[in-house]
Amino acid sequence: MRKLALMALAAFASVGEAAAQRADQNAARTAEDAFGVSYANESVGLYDEEDVRGFSPIDAGNVRIEGLYIDQQANLSYRIVDSSIIRVGLTAIDYPFPAPTGIADFRLPDAPAAWVLSPRLSAGTFGEASIEFDVRAPLVGDALSAAGGFGLYRDNEWYGGTPKSFSGGISFRWRPVPDTEIIPFWSLDTTSSEEAVPTYFTSGAFVPPRVRDRRRYTGQYWATNTSRGSNTGVIARTKLGDWSLAGGVFRSIYAVSRDRTTLWLDVDEAGIGRETVYASPASRYASTSGEMRVSRTFAEGPRLHRFHASVRARDQARLYGEAEAASLSRRSIVTRAPTTEPAFAFVKRTPDDVRQVTGGIA
Repeated sequence: MRKLALMALAAFASVGEAAAQRADQNAARTAEDAFGVSYANESVGLYDEEDVRGFSPIDAGNVRIEGLYIDQQANLSYRIVDSSIIRVGLTAIDYPFPAPTGIADFRLPDAPAAWVLSPRLSAGTFGEASIEFDVRAPLVGDALSAAGGFGLYRDNEWYGGTPKSFSGGISFRWRPVPDTEIIPFWSLDTTSSEEAVPTYFTSGAFVPPRVRDRRRYTGQYWATNTSRGSNTGVIARTKLGDWSLAGGVFRSIYAVSRDRTTLWLDVDEAGIGRETVYASPASRYASTSGEMRVSRTFAEGPRLHRFHASVRARDQARLYGEAEAASLSRRSIVTRAPTTEPAFAFVKRTPDDVRQVTGGIA
């Protein structure tokens, strides 16, 4: 989001020696290459988890959590994600099962040495505001720790939209014995009152008149979107000598309860066009996925050998339907004319199920 911050207040409180732990997280200093690293809301590099060399690691099924496969449907909340890194090209040579599209690998928070409290309050020139609060806590010495938080956001977009969103989540890291850990986590992201961005299609090869008031919404009050995404999972891994075993099971759900798109069609040189709102029925994209991997590492003189055997699986169910159009009266693109939302007659939704198991050695 291209926004000019008018005010940013940040406060960090902690107990013991961890006072600067969150403040020391810096994407630029952490990056080992130029391909892409993210720490919370700070990112550097050429790529991110949605775009690597023109491809999407998410769409290609190349997302990992702590190195383990997940069929991601909803975005992972940065309330539980410590960082993400893009592995592509030479940086993926030493990574199990690399992919041409690149791999987006998310890391969960490590166990902190002491309590870390991170509040953040911000506001901007367009009227947007947010409040965030994160905590990292050692609960039982080095054996059990927790990390989580929440964020509330209100944006004020250039086209006049004022979407509201919530982000929250929590994760635990349990180490019952040395070289063994179990990491359960849960996160939730919601968006509501998100007005549809207007898109203009002219009737010829010309530019429509300039919309001078960029912060006044000219669409319909009912042309809004509402969505909800959640991710739940558990990771377990252990090591015994040269052998290691890692496994993870994840549940990712993205549900859209309200889906609207606003198009202005046949806009002439005077800025007169037909407002058309497309409405789609509620949709749901859910997947249960995971991976089990056994590895062995051993040295032979100056050489280091690694062996991996992996089984991955996913059970994905999608439900979606065709959009219905409501064509409204012709008017200027800078004029708002509220109308009553029509009764859309959605056709029966389409189910789409995928079950897949993949094995591999490296």
